[in-house]
Amino acid sequence: MAEPEGEPLENHNSDNSLPLGYFFHCLSLLIEMIVLFCRMLYHVLCSLYRFVFPASPKYVYGRTVLITGSANGLGRLLAQEFARRGAQLVLLDIDIEGNKLLAEELCSKGRSAHAYYCDLSRKTDLYSVIAQIKRDIGHVDILINNAATLSGKPVLQCSDSAIEKVFEVNTMAYIWLTKALLPDMLNRKQGHVVNIASLAGFVGVNGLADYCASKSAIIGFTEALGYELKQMKATGVHLSLVCPSYMEEGMFAQCKSRFPAPLKSERAVKMILQGILTNQKRIFVPWYAQYIPAVKSVLPVSAFTALLDFSGGGGVSFLRNFKGPRKS
Repeated sequence: MAEPEGEPLENHNSDNSLPLGYFFHCLSLLIEMIVLFCRMLYHVLCSLYRFVFPASPKYVYGRTVLITGSANGLGRLLAQEFARRGAQLVLLDIDIEGNKLLAEELCSKGRSAHAYYCDLSRKTDLYSVIAQIKRDIGHVDILINNAATLSGKPVLQCSDSAIEKVFEVNTMAYIWLTKALLPDMLNRKQGHVVNIASLAGFVGVNGLADYCASKSAIIGFTEALGYELKQMKATGVHLSLVCPSYMEEGMFAQCKSRFPAPLKSERAVKMILQGILTNQKRIFVPWYAQYIPAVKSVLPVSAFTALLDFSGGGGVSFLRNFKGPRKS
């Protein structure tokens, strides 16, 4: 009697192995999903815990804090708050007089402050100033990228040079300063980069196309940089993204909207400072602004546009009293 050929037997074994391989693949995927769910749940619970029991603010006495756009607005207020906590301030601004007056004010109170003129739209000037700061003072512990400018005109009424200036100050300067100072922080395994973006980076505002685009770029840059630092296992180096609404003073002092109301400067600075000192990754001011991007992603575009029109951010009323381009 003839023996069965080997080929059909091999095909039969191969057919049996297919369901088995598929089973193990599904089992592996199920295990990965369970692990993912546990990780996500852990981080959610940690966030809830920190919401109820905030972390203790870190000690900045004697630390060197570099702030851009320090002569006015939010930058000036942050400089004063850090000075009260004993930090050494490095102040960068194109406003020579305002920056010098702030440094003199802080020094008269026994604080340490150094004012430097810097046109952040010029990369060569920026790198030159950073080199001078390293020679004069040494390393920087906390970098706060805060300087910003805008045209305050519809995009078709803006000159090419005006749009380029907005991106050079609001976006590229943040990147160049981070590249200049982050390597030293990584080598020392200690440091903090804070990028002041805006809620306008998540939600477009009529008449602020250049400003919104530049702030949206910073949001993407900060998020991607965070992933790079995580991959590098950069322990001790922190990264924070600050997304405030508009404040009652500064660039948008005369602008109005129904909702959200302009931020009280003291309250806004207190929230931002608390976020920085507790190493929060994202700081929304006011706190409920963090839910606006989620609402935007859920609602139809037309529905969210109607909401903007109602709030005053989508119509012409917000910039009605805008006084012209200015730098903070």
